[in-house]
Amino acid sequence: IGYFSSELHRYFSPNHLSRQVVASGWNDIVGQVDLSLSIDRKKILEEFADWLGIVPLLDIKFGHLSFSQQKMILLARSMIRNPELLILDEPLQGMDEQWREHFKKRIKDFSAFRTVLYVTHDDEEIPFETWNELNLDVVN
Repeated sequence: IGYFSSELHRYFSPNHLSRQVVASGWNDIVGQVDLSLSIDRKKILEEFADWLGIVPLLDIKFGHLSFSQQKMILLARSMIRNPELLILDEPLQGMDEQWREHFKKRIKDFSAFRTVLYVTHDDEEIPFETWNELNLDVVN
């Protein structure tokens, strides 16, 4: 299971490199960052960051990123283990428009092969053109 929430920001030191924050998704303790990665995990992280479009952010300290960029790093963290279930709690809240659209596209692509529980109070944030696209119903 991968989990993303805006509240995760407060559990990571602003001094950690964004690469370390993403890599922390391999452990189950929020905020705990392991500085060592195997060669295989480094490769996965780089390829995944490339797919997400966040490679330039990886070697920047987490606290030096914009709020939207931090959210993309935390999204990558939640997805790095390729979870069968991804829980996203208000993922677009506070994001600027450019990153919102980028985020929505990546979530839509990611959800093609996995289950995504997407929690939002704003229908316009949902990364699918219509609910019929996935044969889903809105839960109120």
